[in-house]
Amino acid sequence: QVKLDEPRTGNALRHKTVSALLDICVELHGRPDVKAVVFTASGFYFSTGGAFGETPEDESDFAPRLEPGASRFETAVAENLPIAHLLYLMSTLPQYKVAAIRGSIMGAGISLVAAMDYVVAPESRTQLSFKEATRGLGACCSWQATVAKLGVMKMRQLCLLAEDVN
Repeated sequence: QVKLDEPRTGNALRHKTVSALLDICVELHGRPDVKAVVFTASGFYFSTGGAFGETPEDESDFAPRLEPGASRFETAVAENLPIAHLLYLMSTLPQYKVAAIRGSIMGAGISLVAAMDYVVAPESRTQLSFKEATRGLGACCSWQATVAKLGVMKMRQLCLLAEDVN
């Protein structure tokens, strides 16, 4: 079992969390004896997606190293590549992947769910939220798995209208 366990952040995909998940996925790729993996989370949210803003002090060891004076583009690429790498590794895990989810799932958290083979979710307490569109954020690197599961037309509708999926 892999458990996201930072309920105070909404299980956001902070640098430290992404680093730990990358390590787990790399190990699982080399473990043919493990046949299935269950992903869960503590707290109200399965995952609120990527964490934006300043890197907290306790995360500095896990943050991407940038040259002084790096452009906003270089910073954005450096910040998003680990999540894209994580989603690739999760999507290609040889094990059967199950997610037990509840609450609101947003952004890259939706892509974590989309990388699963099977999802268990209580109907009345689970919501996929595409709110990035309301904040002016376009399609991000973490949406590949979601597009693959939902299809291009449905994904466009959800993103352009910022609709929630219950």
